[in-house]
Amino acid sequence: MTAHVVYEAWDGDACASVSERVIQEQIRGQIGFDGLLISDDLDMKALTGDIPSRAVAVLEAGCDIALNCWGRLDDMLAIAERVPAMTSDASDRLARACSPLGVGSDSQALSARMAALIARRDAL
Repeated sequence: MTAHVVYEAWDGDACASVSERVIQEQIRGQIGFDGLLISDDLDMKALTGDIPSRAVAVLEAGCDIALNCWGRLDDMLAIAERVPAMTSDASDRLARACSPLGVGSDSQALSARMAALIARRDAL
């Protein structure tokens, strides 16, 4: 997960979540992290612009997934309209992250798994 903090030594103009220099050069390059990279929550006040613009910015910087914890429906719909399709690299990282669940990145299998988990939660 990225953080909405500014690392002056790497990019004094942008917080890490929207900094291609931090994500590509430091996290992916220098550190060598090749896993699924999720942004910090888009609703935090450290970012500027509306929620959909924030989602676009973190994805353009190199995050694989834009985290929207608050999840207002109008924001989610606007995000879905504005963000590009997941890149093949991000899709591969998602599949690797999901592989311990036994469902890979198959959206139908993920939906079925989620429905089963929600049903178990609701039965409590």
